[in-house]
Amino acid sequence: GIAFRTDPNDKPADTVPEYTLFQLFDSYDQSTEVIYHRTVKVVMYFGESVRGLNIGAPVLLRGIPVGKVTDINLEIDAKTADIEIPVVVEVEPDRIKIVNKLANMTPNENIAHLVAKGLRAQLQTGSLLTGQLFVALDLFPESKVVTHKNDTGYLEFPTTPNSMNQIINSAQAVMDKISKLPLETMTAEINKTLESL
Repeated sequence: GIAFRTDPNDKPADTVPEYTLFQLFDSYDQSTEVIYHRTVKVVMYFGESVRGLNIGAPVLLRGIPVGKVTDINLEIDAKTADIEIPVVVEVEPDRIKIVNKLANMTPNENIAHLVAKGLRAQLQTGSLLTGQLFVALDLFPESKVVTHKNDTGYLEFPTTPNSMNQIINSAQAVMDKISKLPLETMTAEINKTLESL
């Protein structure tokens, strides 16, 4: 069946003309969602694994949804063998209320200003059970801006590695150093020293 409802704030002046077309939604919840028509696409380059990141994954600014992932690609530099993963996201700027606006700044200039203040994108785990990832936006003032050879046509938004990945990489570096130590030779020398005592 089809259900209709009116907004309690409707006034007689809000009456629509005859033969007006109405959009039908699959559920009540969908009918109450705000639809944002203005979107801005940006590209983010990640140097870490994006396993668990899917098209449609949310982009959250401090936990608030502001967009979604629309495309995920893979680029390998034939000369350097560097692997980069450009992720295109669609941000809905109307979801963000701007206070103390800077006069005459375009959306791109606003983004550049926020990036200068430390706004970065980071991959984070949305569910430990499923391993699904999402893109988190937050301020990382100490994070450096690294640019890439961007031929996507979209503005590049800087990223910063996930802190958990940094810990794993540091632990791996320590383990590599330990594995290179001549442990067998050192153990044999210690045993000889103890036997001579």
